[in-house]
Amino acid sequence: IIHPLVRADADAFLARNRAAGAPLVVLDIPLLFETGGRDRVDKVAVVTASPDIQRARVLARPGMSEEKLASILARQVPDAE
Repeated sequence: IIHPLVRADADAFLARNRAAGAPLVVLDIPLLFETGGRDRVDKVAVVTASPDIQRARVLARPGMSEEKLASILARQVPDAE
């Protein structure tokens, strides 16, 4: 539901920066590969944390559980890929 709105916002951001002649634009897209966004960019830089740090950060969020974390990870492309 939200992805089309986010995509439209990112497209507008890219268009504004192209028009302004920006030499580089950085997008922070956590689900770039999962949402088919790889074709929209020229290069990808991955910033990651160890699995232990990721787990601790996610489980510190309100309402988060081991089961929810497992569900999230099952839907994401592994960092190593």
